[in-house]
Amino acid sequence: MGPMEINLDTKGSLPGIPGSRINLYVAGDTVSGHVKVHVAREAIKSLIIEFTGTLHAQVIGGSRLQQKNNLFNFTLSPTTTVDGRYPFSFQLPGTVVVAPDEPMAPRHVPIAPQSLLPSFTFGFPSENMFAKVEYQIIAKLVHKGVIFTKRDSETKTINISAAPIEDLSLLSSSPASHIFQLQTPKLQPGMEHYKPTTMERLSSFLSNVHQGFQDPKILVDLGADLPNSVALGSQIPTAISINLLPDSHGIETPPRIYLLKAEAKLQIITELAVQTSTKKKMTSMDLCSRGWDSRTMPIEYGYQHKIDLTSWVSENFVHDVGNQLVPTFHTANLKRKYRLDLEIWLECVGEVWKKTFERELVLLPAYVGEAPKALPALTPTRTLTAASPAVSEKAMLPMNAIQPDAIYDAPPPEYTEIQNIP
Repeated sequence: MGPMEINLDTKGSLPGIPGSRINLYVAGDTVSGHVKVHVAREAIKSLIIEFTGTLHAQVIGGSRLQQKNNLFNFTLSPTTTVDGRYPFSFQLPGTVVVAPDEPMAPRHVPIAPQSLLPSFTFGFPSENMFAKVEYQIIAKLVHKGVIFTKRDSETKTINISAAPIEDLSLLSSSPASHIFQLQTPKLQPGMEHYKPTTMERLSSFLSNVHQGFQDPKILVDLGADLPNSVALGSQIPTAISINLLPDSHGIETPPRIYLLKAEAKLQIITELAVQTSTKKKMTSMDLCSRGWDSRTMPIEYGYQHKIDLTSWVSENFVHDVGNQLVPTFHTANLKRKYRLDLEIWLECVGEVWKKTFERELVLLPAYVGEAPKALPALTPTRTLTAASPAVSEKAMLPMNAIQPDAIYDAPPPEYTEIQNIP
């Protein structure tokens, strides 16, 4: 048994964290407890309890560059009780100032007070990037009655979560869209699974002179409703829709379009700036990976026939009381932000299209209540309940596994044929 031990009182529950809290606090909380000293009172010269908050950033390149910011630091000397318990109580600040030393640059944001940062750890000291926001209680004991001054200390790390907010102000969702063009003889009735020869294609061209020697063509607008901001512990409202554009021609009955696969990932982006060195690293959390057999998930044309992906995209998005998911924040030398990637696979008359939508996503603190009222509700006429989805191999990857993506920003060709869809 050491000379001292630090004990903390429990706190009430927070949204998304059921039950009483033990060693978990938010900005403005009162941290209380006591230090139990296993030394006779007569042998104690002084006892000081120190409360500290620090941000430590480190970049290892050609030379090791590191920086440490003090978020707050204050002390108290508690009075004792008869059983050797020294009580303490202090209130966490609501804001802090994270300012680098004067010669340090660059700076992500101007120096200004900001909300108390959550406990946060990224990387390891042995890696080329490391960042930590750490809060501690340190008890320092000085003994008396000895020739040489004897000192003991005990440290306890406390966890800070982002404070829940009652009046949640979300950035409204906004649509993203991409136009696909499919031009092929397969759009003719009965040609879905037929591969015409060169002569048959020529015959088809000649029979469509009035259309400028063109095969039948459809243009569809694939739309995705994606959020701009989400509160920790809530759901990620996501929906897709297909709209047939009037520039389509050469078809009497629009062909059916089927959803083959939907995947969503949360890109976690961490940036460090220490002195004149900057580094950026991305990791990926798999939110959803769902697939269907061809022709088991048809999509109705029209924006009013949205398919709601909210529950599946949100299945791994939870309020992590650790440090994996923390609200978006910027400091003078540390930046944490997120991006939502939604990947959609479609099939029409045997041809396969693939599109990835990207959306910068602001993560806000957990909300108070059942649901944020400002969040726009998705009320599609169809929901994804028509078939039991098969989870792809990618969904079995561990969370936070780095998954490289192919980004489809350039306009697609008239159609893209992809074989061996998993």
